Amino acid sequence: MITRDSIRSLIIGLSGLGVGTIIGSAMFMATFAVTFGICADTSTAEKIFPFALIADPSLFDRPVIAFILAAIQFPLYGLILGFAWARGRSRERWFVAGLSMLLVGHLTAGIIASHRVDRMWQQRFPKPIAADNHPFPNTPLILERQK
Repeated sequence: MITRDSIRSLIIGLSGLGVGTIIGSAMFMATFAVTFGICADTSTAEKIFPFALIADPSLFDRPVIAFILAAIQFPLYGLILGFAWARGRSRERWFVAGLSMLLVGHLTAGIIASHRVDRMWQQRFPKPIAADNHPFPNTPLILERQK
């Protein structure tokens, strides 16, 4: 049976979805401009859309998956917080609990995304070994460099 409270909860939850979609769209446009613009820096995207960068650190190997994760992230955040707010008498506790879980999850994902991007760049461009730190210092190439 549909009650007045269930309709109210649904409206508040869907309002959270709408707010999350608006915020997510604005964040996506700003992050897209920084990531694929002149700067070509993914550090902003690592913090704002960490789940997309966990799935594809280069943003070129699996771009569809990264786009889908980025597109649904903030609407899901809004939906979760909207339904947490609509929980009735203890709404503040539910909202704070939902917000806390989202913050911890988002910050953890941001750290993981940063590590995945760093590891991807280290694999693509490994650092050269210095001559004095080379494990075999008497090889002809190393001896030639020391002259």
